[in-house]
Amino acid sequence: MVLSKAEEGSSNYSNQSRPKYWSEFSKGGGWRGEHTTDCGKESNSYDYLLENGMITNSLAVFYLKWYRNSISENDWKKLKELEKFYQNKSDKPDVRKTRKRNSEDYK
Repeated sequence: MVLSKAEEGSSNYSNQSRPKYWSEFSKGGGWRGEHTTDCGKESNSYDYLLENGMITNSLAVFYLKWYRNSISENDWKKLKELEKFYQNKSDKPDVRKTRKRNSEDYK
């Protein structure tokens, strides 16, 4: 669900020496090509900008499933923030779907 609603593009999110690396996301296009995990799983060539502003790659879900023990404490904190964001988002009704329309809406 999270990746399906994300923007595709490119960034330099892995270069953490830049103070505001997350703001350098360009929609569309790819980055430096694909990469492969030690076990042979290949990524695609673009990054994902999530609805909360976090940037990740196409292997994020794969890493969580198969490399869970290798995830750093800092990344677990980010994942908890992401979980809270989507929990809060799902608690709020989508007003576009629930609002009644009237004749003024179509003028």
